[in-house]
Amino acid sequence: KRKAKKEDASPAKKAKVEEKVTLYIGNLPEDVAEEKLMKFFKKKGVAVEEIRKVGTKPFAYADLADGSQLSTALELNGTEFKGKELKIEQAQPKNAKKEQADKTPQRAQGGGGGDRKDNNTLFMKNLPFSVTEDALQEVFENATSIRLPVRDDGSPKGFGFVEFGSEADAEAAMKEHQGA
Repeated sequence: KRKAKKEDASPAKKAKVEEKVTLYIGNLPEDVAEEKLMKFFKKKGVAVEEIRKVGTKPFAYADLADGSQLSTALELNGTEFKGKELKIEQAQPKNAKKEQADKTPQRAQGGGGGDRKDNNTLFMKNLPFSVTEDALQEVFENATSIRLPVRDDGSPKGFGFVEFGSEADAEAAMKEHQGA
């Protein structure tokens, strides 16, 4: 009996989930009214359910009445409206930036904790600009690789990466040289 109830409930949940398609409309004239934007989209054959302006900012969000009109709406990108070329694109959800940050590898965020190779690598900051890979190799004798990033003009950036053969070697080196 319990299984039968679960099976009955799941199709209904899937059927009622329909996402709203929202447009970002940028480069708007300063004092444009939401009604004028509604008329603009209506003339272009795009049914808009709601338009939300954000104070006096030069952009707004528009919820499409029919999500299937997204491609038609996106074709309006670059269309002139009251002397300005509109920027129209699909809006990203509010939490999209947070989700994107969550998907960014830990290594890029500077958090370590990524794959095994990351655990074998020490990040070194505040290095003197005169330091060389050879000088660091003398300090970290069991390092397998040393990288000192440089700017486009060839000058050092003041940080580097020292890679070791094992995580234990990296931890030992960090304990020995931390703060040095």
